[in-house]
Amino acid sequence: MGNELKTTKGKFVKGDNFLVKQKITTPCEHKIDGAVKVAEYIVREIKKNTRSKIAENIRYYASEEEYTKRFNEWKNSSLIVRLLTQPDPRNLIIAKTLWTERVFKGRPWDHKEYIIETFKGYAVVRSAYSHKLKQNRTFKKHWHKYKNYDYRYDIWSNIHYGYVGLSVGFQKETLLNGANLAQIIDSSGGDAGDPIDDVTAINIGFSLYKKFGKFADKLTANDVLDELNKLPDNKLPDARKRHTCLESKNKL
Repeated sequence: MGNELKTTKGKFVKGDNFLVKQKITTPCEHKIDGAVKVAEYIVREIKKNTRSKIAENIRYYASEEEYTKRFNEWKNSSLIVRLLTQPDPRNLIIAKTLWTERVFKGRPWDHKEYIIETFKGYAVVRSAYSHKLKQNRTFKKHWHKYKNYDYRYDIWSNIHYGYVGLSVGFQKETLLNGANLAQIIDSSGGDAGDPIDDVTAINIGFSLYKKFGKFADKLTANDVLDELNKLPDNKLPDARKRHTCLESKNKL
């Protein structure tokens, strides 16, 4: 038998005619799926914000359903009321102004910095491409594990954006059109990635809204995580990566 490389348990051992090499498997040190904590937080935000006063105000101007209610109340009112008044029309300019004030960078419905700082204890350290620096860098607070994947911090606000946006009465097209989508992408920070990831996360918000309705009463963190976990890789090319410990194993 000539010199050859074999894999077995144990350490490197020199035999008479061959080397025996152990394929070392490093156990994953991440015992907690940190993304669960972030998902629980974003579900609380969705439930709170869909019922907030500002959501009610946006809904008043954006929602066709709310306008129909006003119109029917007006139509069923007395003749004198109908002669002297008109139901307030929808006003998307006002609605979009109120919406932008909530979702733009640093505003209450932009959760990115809060997630970075609040959930850093549940984050995984991993290397990823920095769109700001145009090179790989090490991120210590930006990624959170769920099962076999790590998820980037900015997807959660995008899910919230999609869910709450439909809840207050905007159409999908309004939320996804160039100007409005640019607001959330531009506000996502210097390391924002491919817009495909943003659109995918927003569409998760749409899908969850369709299942759980205006106020998300029965929505859970598991529902959010299930939507993320079942996506094909090409839908989250930047914002979801194979868990860093599993990547390390594959390189051995």
